[in-house]
Amino acid sequence: NNFRTLPVGVINNKFYSNWFMPFEKSASLVFENKGEEEVEFKLQIIDINNWNATNLLRFHTKFITDGLNPESNETRNGEVIFDFENLTYNKWSKEGEAFGESPATHNRYNQSLVQGYQGKGYISSFRDGDEAIGRLLSPTFKITKKYINLLVGGGSDHEKVNVSLIFKNKVVRLASGNDIETLYWNTWDVSEFLGESVQIAIEDLSSDGWGHINVDQIEQSDYNKVSADGRNLEWAFLDVKGVGRYCGVTLQIQNEWEEPNESSLSWWYGKWDKKNIDWWWGEGDEKFYVDGESFPSTFGTGSEDYVGYAWSAEPPFPTFESAFASQPQTPIDGNGITVINRFHLADNIPFNKSFYATLERYKNERWGINNENKSLYKAAVYYYLLKN
Repeated sequence: NNFRTLPVGVINNKFYSNWFMPFEKSASLVFENKGEEEVEFKLQIIDINNWNATNLLRFHTKFITDGLNPESNETRNGEVIFDFENLTYNKWSKEGEAFGESPATHNRYNQSLVQGYQGKGYISSFRDGDEAIGRLLSPTFKITKKYINLLVGGGSDHEKVNVSLIFKNKVVRLASGNDIETLYWNTWDVSEFLGESVQIAIEDLSSDGWGHINVDQIEQSDYNKVSADGRNLEWAFLDVKGVGRYCGVTLQIQNEWEEPNESSLSWWYGKWDKKNIDWWWGEGDEKFYVDGESFPSTFGTGSEDYVGYAWSAEPPFPTFESAFASQPQTPIDGNGITVINRFHLADNIPFNKSFYATLERYKNERWGINNENKSLYKAAVYYYLLKN
């Protein structure tokens, strides 16, 4: 049969696995010892039909999949307020030296690779480093739709490095980057300001590291790009109520991009500020909320760490297998479909009321300079749950 693994747990140095036979007539259990020493063990198989199964946890698998939103580009893109494609600041007022004489058209000198902006022009306050400071203030415009969607990257210091919405000389909405050059969608709900006149301010008042900001494609729309199209920071892959145990997940990442025109400097397209494409998806943190926790009791440091490797397992070992984690499939350069498994054998997570699991989506569903690339997730999640 094709069922090659079953989630199990460990109690008092004994493995256990409670499961209903998914086979009509027969199944085989294969035990393999890859060590040099002999191992003696006892196997006990109990027919559940002879048990009172009322209090036993039932094994479940749940499938969840992504899909690119089918709505039209016209609906998704909304009404452009500022896109900086004319490579001038037009009627924006400018203070300081940080923003230079015109919008940027590529990453500036000594700046790491900038991605995620649209078209040819975007705002950047990086001027041969982070020392320069400055401020841009837009002309007044009227709010006509429910949301303002905008692309933001750069530093994360909200107080000194930000883009804000100004209403009656007060900051009413604010966004900053995540200490990464890539621009991601941010969305402001501005429905309470419909019909009002407002301005956009872009500030860089920091000379510290990551003391700069990147901004592009400021739009009005009735479409929330963060919740429906952007970087969903909390991609939920399991949400159940009851008594049970979380046992693991199989995750498929369809991360595909157009090959850059520049020749690659290494198998993963260069290092640090020399990259010609930033394709890596594996920094997203896993978070597990047990029994209604307001803050997750499990808060990881990246999906690569959750699986137990780094950089999608570098050559010559791009695929690997173990009892706790595996990567049975991945393209050598990461461009395509990668499959990973994380089985909670000795560390399955019990819950008495509920279990909620999320994974941080490190890449947009669409990403790249013109959003020409995509990153889609699918998952099969394994857990036990008490009947009813």
